[in-house]
Amino acid sequence: MPDRHDENKQSLNREQDKQFRLLSSAVDQASEGIAIIDMDGNLQYISGPFARMHGYEPEELHGKNLSIFHTAEQMEAVENTNEYIMETGQFYGEIWHVRRDGTVFPTLMRNTLLRDESGEVTGILGTMRDITEQKRTEKELDETHERLQATLDAVPDLLFETDREGRIHDFRAPDPGLLYRAPEEFIGKMVPEVLPKEASDVIMAAVAETVKNESCLGETYSLEIGGQQMWFELSLVAKGDLNTGEGRIVALVRDITDRKRSEEKLRKMAVDLKTERHELLEKNIALEQILNHLEGQKKSFRQEVWHDVEQSVMPLVKKLRQELAPDRTGEIENLITALQALLSANNHDMDRRFGQLTSRESEICKLIKQGMSSKEITEKLNLSLLTVHKHREQIRKKLGIVNLDVSLATFLRYH
Repeated sequence: MPDRHDENKQSLNREQDKQFRLLSSAVDQASEGIAIIDMDGNLQYISGPFARMHGYEPEELHGKNLSIFHTAEQMEAVENTNEYIMETGQFYGEIWHVRRDGTVFPTLMRNTLLRDESGEVTGILGTMRDITEQKRTEKELDETHERLQATLDAVPDLLFETDREGRIHDFRAPDPGLLYRAPEEFIGKMVPEVLPKEASDVIMAAVAETVKNESCLGETYSLEIGGQQMWFELSLVAKGDLNTGEGRIVALVRDITDRKRSEEKLRKMAVDLKTERHELLEKNIALEQILNHLEGQKKSFRQEVWHDVEQSVMPLVKKLRQELAPDRTGEIENLITALQALLSANNHDMDRRFGQLTSRESEICKLIKQGMSSKEITEKLNLSLLTVHKHREQIRKKLGIVNLDVSLATFLRYH
């Protein structure tokens, strides 16, 4: 019969083999590599992941020195690390390695001294993780942070972080002169404990609005800082879940004092302009009344002059025409024509009649007053001679001088 002791031993060996295979499989499938070196730095064991991270297979590396995983420049840090392990018994940190193809990459190492049953150091156990992607991600995050920080540094606004109750937890002040109080006087305190009631009421209302709608933009308040009145614009936004203790409210506070002062100046200018406009309007009304009075006097004077000319001068001129020699009557005729033109202005409302002329008729009148003949007008305005003559007839009708023994040119010269 088989010896029971032998059966137990075989069963134990099978269990150990099973556990060994399980451990070996786990090591080969792990994301981290494992290696063991002796005190001379020669590889005694290397897992598949450890070897393949460097571009090798495990069977290629047994007995090789660990320097195969490092450049000459990296070996100084490796030797310093091994000395540290001998002194402290362990190491955890970053070590640079080199692959078979010569590319270098960062790793995170955790190393521990190995001892035998008597306590003597026999080697070093090391686990390694390739942190190339982690480093790339960290670099991208650092670059993103630098860009955000540069953007933030370029913004002159004050920045505060509060909770939903209005307690101030953090701040950023590119210009400390804009702070109402020193940081040690407001960090950890409620807004109403720090600012005057009028300003704190505005801010706390904005906080409540942000808790409700996750943002609040454009509220304004004023503070007296450094002996002068300052104005600020407030913009709030929720960061995280405000219903938990982790949620925060970010408040951007912009100095708008210059804008407010400019708005006040514009408002005052608008009031002043309105006042000046009203005063000018009153002056214009008074001036219009004066001008109307003067125009009335002018018309009255002209009427008196025309009456005297008609009653006294014209009879004398006509009598003189009868007494002069025939060769001198032409001069008298010209004088009579001029006097008749002047008298016609008194008998007709010339302003109204000139207003009845079309733009073309007014243009022709202007050219006639300049001394142009009908032919010259046709060339100037690119019209036919017949058309110009018809316009002249219409002008005489509208001005009421059809039956007057006076030429249109003479009449226009005196009007």
